[in-house]
Amino acid sequence: MLQHKRVALALVVVLIVVIGAVLLLSLHVSPPISNITVNPSESNWPMFRYNLSHSGYSTSTAPSEPNLLWNYTTELDYPDGPREGISSSTVVADGYLYFGGDVNVYCLDASSGEQVWIYRTSGYGSVTPAVAGGYVYIGVLALLEDIPSSPNVVCLDALTGSKVWNFTTSSHVASSPAVADGCIYVMCVDGNVYCLDALTGNKMWNYQTYGVGRSSPSVVDGFVYVGSGDGNVNCFNAITGEKVWNYMTGQEKPWEAHAVLSSPSVVDGFVYVGSLDGKVYCLNAVNGEKVWNYTTGSGVQSSPAVASGYVYIGSNDDNLYCLNASSGEKV
Repeated sequence: MLQHKRVALALVVVLIVVIGAVLLLSLHVSPPISNITVNPSESNWPMFRYNLSHSGYSTSTAPSEPNLLWNYTTELDYPDGPREGISSSTVVADGYLYFGGDVNVYCLDASSGEQVWIYRTSGYGSVTPAVAGGYVYIGVLALLEDIPSSPNVVCLDALTGSKVWNFTTSSHVASSPAVADGCIYVMCVDGNVYCLDALTGNKMWNYQTYGVGRSSPSVVDGFVYVGSGDGNVNCFNAITGEKVWNYMTGQEKPWEAHAVLSSPSVVDGFVYVGSLDGKVYCLNAVNGEKVWNYTTGSGVQSSPAVASGYVYIGSNDDNLYCLNASSGEKV
């Protein structure tokens, strides 16, 4: 009888340990509770390519006359150096304008151009920031020879510029972050795709692709679309990081000659993207099957804008192309 009680007690202890381990694991992989997401509008352009699908298209109207309202002069790179270059696209959110310089992140009043704050990064901040939920997210691209630094994704308070958190990545960050459902999605130069908790910066998952990673992720309907230096267009499950499909561009070329540095635009169930193999591709967003491709005169590393049934994209052959989004025919 005593032996049976000991066995029963041992089984109970084992069961408690197993249940505890399962609960800890579920806590580790559970998605963040935050619902922070970029919110584009007619008055806002809060991230690279405007929205999470990277359509590059807004319904806002341009001014009828190109009158200069204000201009802003950036800081000196060093006390005795030249003015800092503006190396990222600008984004606009809630009346403020944000952009990255060679080493600083700037926030200006969008109406007056007056400086609100400057944040000095630990390196070269050339990627376009994303603004969501009162925070600014930006990656650090490269190391400066005379400034000790490490590659990071940084979260700043959008009103004050104070640092909220930073996450040290495996390599320099050359893509612009996408913010969706409480997660930050970004790609590193070493090909790693990261998903981070938007509130804490904790890593949720990462996936290692190959070749130089400079494509910025698009996030649509629970999936992450991003190009990679090995010539692939990739689709991942946004929550788990599991790869759903990949499509290899330029299969007849050496891998370095068909890298996908372009950032995909995902519109109406199709993925539009360029490749250094000189082609523009349209893929089925569900399964990655090719719908059409159009051959330009050189490599395509710019990112497409998609609007009203047309795809607009530049090529290294010095041309800007307008293609029919359904057929791929040149317009």
